[in-house]
Amino acid sequence: MYKSYSPPKEYTEEEKRALSEQWEAERLSPQWSYGDYAYYWQGNGMLQSIKTPDGKIVSFEYDALGRRTAKIGKDEINRYLWDGNVLLHEWQYNPVERPMPTKDELGVLKVKNQEPTRDVVTWVYEEGSYVPSAKLVNNERYSIVSDFNPMSIY
Repeated sequence: MYKSYSPPKEYTEEEKRALSEQWEAERLSPQWSYGDYAYYWQGNGMLQSIKTPDGKIVSFEYDALGRRTAKIGKDEINRYLWDGNVLLHEWQYNPVERPMPTKDELGVLKVKNQEPTRDVVTWVYEEGSYVPSAKLVNNERYSIVSDFNPMSIY
């Protein structure tokens, strides 16, 4: 049993142009419109930024181990400090307070002021696990009952 094939179709220049435009439109991601979320990813697959339905941009920073160290919005920066693979501290402050590095006359990077660390939240975990057991905020302490289905903090 033999199959026969017709010769490949020869496209006109106009058909080639139309196909090229169609392929290009399919390759490009849809444009953001008001009311939609848009997600932008880094080349390594980590979230770079989000455009919210009201048009605000929230960007993210990571350390060398891929742990999120900052969530930066127009009105607030959330910072995260890790102990291994568990979140140890988190705090927020206004973006205008963020220290900016500058170079001195020798080209060495310097930071003039320290990063603000008001209202730091500290997380306490069960020893050797990823299960949180307490949350410390200023002078307040909250216990977390871990039944592997957390519903509230006391």
